[in-house]
Amino acid sequence: MNDVNYNEVKAGLEEMRSSLAIAKSSYDKLRTYIAMGNSYILLSDYEDPRTNLVSALLSFDEAEKIVRKIEGRSSAEIETQKGYLFFKLSFVEDKDFNLKKSIEHYFNSIELLKEEAEISKILHVKYNLANSYIALKGDSHRNNLIKAIGTLDEVVKGAFDTGNAEMFAIAKNALGVANLMLAKVGETTNRINLLTKAKENFSEAELFYTKDSYALNYASCENEIGAVLLEIGFEGINTEESLAEAIKHFEQALTIYNSNDMPFDFASIHYNIGISYSKLTKSDDPSKKDADAKNSIEHFEKALEVFTLKDTPSEFARSNYELGMARRNLFLSDNNKSQRQRFNLPKPAILVNRLQRSKTILEKEIENFSSVLKVFNKKENPFTYLTAKFFIGEALYSLGRVEESIAYYEEAERVAIKVDKKLAQEIREIKDNISKLI
Repeated sequence: MNDVNYNEVKAGLEEMRSSLAIAKSSYDKLRTYIAMGNSYILLSDYEDPRTNLVSALLSFDEAEKIVRKIEGRSSAEIETQKGYLFFKLSFVEDKDFNLKKSIEHYFNSIELLKEEAEISKILHVKYNLANSYIALKGDSHRNNLIKAIGTLDEVVKGAFDTGNAEMFAIAKNALGVANLMLAKVGETTNRINLLTKAKENFSEAELFYTKDSYALNYASCENEIGAVLLEIGFEGINTEESLAEAIKHFEQALTIYNSNDMPFDFASIHYNIGISYSKLTKSDDPSKKDADAKNSIEHFEKALEVFTLKDTPSEFARSNYELGMARRNLFLSDNNKSQRQRFNLPKPAILVNRLQRSKTILEKEIENFSSVLKVFNKKENPFTYLTAKFFIGEALYSLGRVEESIAYYEEAERVAIKVDKKLAQEIREIKDNISKLI
């Protein structure tokens, strides 16, 4: 909300409070309380979300009291707004509780709207209901996603039957999101089918969301299609083609998103392009492997122009980890060495020709993995922590700082003992081989 809208809403609320004091008819009071509730919801996007959402709820409660006294008056509108209110409140506190309340109110609204045969309104409420299911995770996340997909299928059919092209596109886009999420939460036997459906859903939504008329929606669809293709590439299905196609869709999204207006989306897309190129570095063609590694570095660096330790620590750490890996891949490409590794850990580092490794790449690689350690620790993120320690050790060894490297190998080994004893043994062997050189 910009300053103009904010001031308008605040002024409007003052006027509504004044009109409420002199309102005589139940209808006037009802409309005023509903309008006040909606205004508080708008204000929650700008300031003190919890207080404003609670104020909205109190306003809707007052409106509901009036509805009960008016014969023939439905509370469907109030139930719908309460569903939306609790959905927004779930991002402030008690996520699961508030999402369940949101779902409860949406169901109440649907039942009331059925009595009124309000098909168009029912479709909108079902769409919102599906979004609450999508957001409700926990132990039943998979089942909630299945419920969301079933609900959205009903919206798609209803929108098609009534010729509501925009609602059809909105629901198809949400279906793509739900299918993509379901593919990521443990679906193994049906995973490719779900990813294929998700791609089809986003592509169908994009038929309505043209670039000229709905630029942001178009960019969102392109980004989501890229994300689906990235997942398909991870599955080993036409990996190179899938990843190359994913990059094209991500790049289309970047024709709309920029670092000023949509910084998080901008950075996330660059991160995903970096991931795509890093997966392509497995090519047997040395020149292509080298180019892909350099491309991945470029895009991770772009992501880190936005992802900072202060504002987005998790994204900052993940981007630095992948950037460190990309620089390591570039070294391996430069030296024409294979990545003989287990769980991303190389076989003995002494096999690497340290004299040919670029000093600049090594130093930047160390910086990247050191940045990871500013966020991830051995208690909460043991595997990421130990691999970052290991790769710093490897880079230090290749720089000729052998004694320093041993300390990092030793720490990686200590943590590995607790999570993977076989991995710890491999690290110990590398450390012992290096120790003999001192």
